[in-house]
Amino acid sequence: MAELGAAPVAVRDLEELRAFAESFAAALSPGDIWLLRGNLGAGKTTLVREVCKALGVPAARVVSPTFTLVQEYEGGRLPVVHIDLYRVDPGQSLDTLFLEEVFQRSDCAVFVEWPDVALGLIPPGASELVIEPGPDPTARLLIRRSLNPSGAAG
Repeated sequence: MAELGAAPVAVRDLEELRAFAESFAAALSPGDIWLLRGNLGAGKTTLVREVCKALGVPAARVVSPTFTLVQEYEGGRLPVVHIDLYRVDPGQSLDTLFLEEVFQRSDCAVFVEWPDVALGLIPPGASELVIEPGPDPTARLLIRRSLNPSGAAG
């Protein structure tokens, strides 16, 4: 599992986000599951795009899966599955997305935006990355938290 450390990481601009994404991608392992939390427009998809670029996936192939819900990116050091559940209603069945199968894969890293609707499916060992606004409009704080088996932050 990629480790960030307990302290929040301050990212002031896109260049610092790219540097963070490069170190994050270097520590990313097959089987890693990262739940991405943050307000709309916080930079969740941008982070995934930069991580994928650092892994060797062409940036043009990395798009928000807001409408497709699930995207898989190959061609880099490690395949990445990117899931965006923003448009999924909490009561909606997720069976057609095959999330349980995705979470069981050991050949890729998985990033899940808006994971609350799938918490019952997320296996123990997943980690959470929270993106919060920083002190100015382009700044962000990246906060890593481990999840307990129920999917709650701990």
